[in-house]
Amino acid sequence: LLDSLLKGFIPTGAGSVMAGLPENLREYFSLSADMPAVYSSKEIEQWAKADYEQSDFMPEAKIHTTSWGLKVRSKLELLIAEKYHERGIPFRYEQVIRYGENIIVPDFTILRADLKLFYHEHCGMPGNEKYMKHHKSKLDIYESLGIVPWDNLIVTYDSKDGNLDLRIIESEINNKLLI
Repeated sequence: LLDSLLKGFIPTGAGSVMAGLPENLREYFSLSADMPAVYSSKEIEQWAKADYEQSDFMPEAKIHTTSWGLKVRSKLELLIAEKYHERGIPFRYEQVIRYGENIIVPDFTILRADLKLFYHEHCGMPGNEKYMKHHKSKLDIYESLGIVPWDNLIVTYDSKDGNLDLRIIESEINNKLLI
């Protein structure tokens, strides 16, 4: 019975779907090992590999290293970066955004599969009054630039004791980034 079922089996993985596409359409997609099909357009791969201006603020504070060698500031940013990497979502860490003569630096800049930019700001010290004042002013700047939570900004928070529930990150990824 198993042999007869296997004879009629048609694989439906990304590779077989790609192989079934007409040649002229295959050029618009590629399947690299570290990027799932949802994130496999040439534009996204080029964006993911391109150089970008990364913040040079306190490089000595980037003491945590991801599984592929990216240096980040906190263990929780490390976990978030690993989650994006695990899901094959291309991102840039601390990419500088220039507006006028000023800059703002989101923790993560993400290019969604439909080529829409998203920004992820993680608030790691909600119990620190000075940190929270800065965080609130940063959210105001984002809003003035059209970067808002109801459209293209993900904002996550540690608990006051420094804990993070990764299910929240998973939910944000599923609901905002995997379209």
